[in-house]
Formats: sequence, C-alpha cells, structure tokens
Amino acid sequence: MCAAFLRLYEATADRTWITHAGEAADYIGSHFTAGVPVGFATAAASDSGFTPQPEVAENAVAARVLNLLSYYTGKDTDHKLSARAMQLITAPQIAAAPDTPVAAILVAAHEFSSPPLHVTVVGSKESADAHALFVQGLRAP
Repeated sequence: MCAAFLRLYEATADRTWITHAGEAADYIGSHFTAGVPVGFATAAASDSGFTPQPEVAENAVAARVLNLLSYYTGKDTDHKLSARAMQLITAPQIAAAPDTPVAAILVAAHEFSSPPLHVTVVGSKESADAHALFVQGLRAP
C-alpha cells in the first residue's frame, strides 16, 4: 500500500497520497517488527503458533519504498525503517544464500546510498504550461 500511495503522489502531486504513504509506513513499523531483530516479518505476530519470518525480496522492496518516502517526507523515522530493511538484506549470510535476489539487493543498496532524481515544476496546478512540464518530468528516468 505504501508503494501504491507513493506512485499516486508521483503521478498527481496531491499531498493526500504522501500522507497515506506515511501512515502505511507507520503501520509497517508498528506491526511487522515484533520478533525480528532486523528487517520486517512477512506478517504481524499472532497467537496462531506460526512465527512470521523476514523474507529477503519483500524487505528489498520495503527498503526501496521507505527510502524514497523518507526523501519525500524528510522524516527520520521513514529513513530508519528503510535502514532496518537494509540491515536484513545486506547481512553476509543473506548474500551467501543460493536463492538470494542479488539484483533487488543491489538496486536497493544503490538507491539507499544516493538521493533520487529531483524534478521540481513551479507553476499553478491550473496552468497548462505547468501541467505540460509536470508530464515531461514524469517521463524522466
């Protein structure tokens, strides 16, 4: 959900979506960390007898999304959540595992270590020229 809200924010520049993304990140931080020292578990802890464990690919996605969110919000808590996922996916025992999603980890590490491209369009949301610039900005890689 956090990733979806970020994409909606990127496409519309409507701050409502960044607020929802922040709420989703807060939910992730408060519900999927119990019982795991680093990273995020696959499910919230429960009394079912099943102990949720962290999953590397999910944590790679979480690291990327939470890192990007931290740039949009400027909140240190979002960056710390991203760092928590990075701690799991960059652990030496993870890299040595035969089924490690190496590309996902490398992309997450690159994004975590450098700021994203930042394009700012200055103009009224009603301006056709500003809208055209915004659409061009969305096309940037």
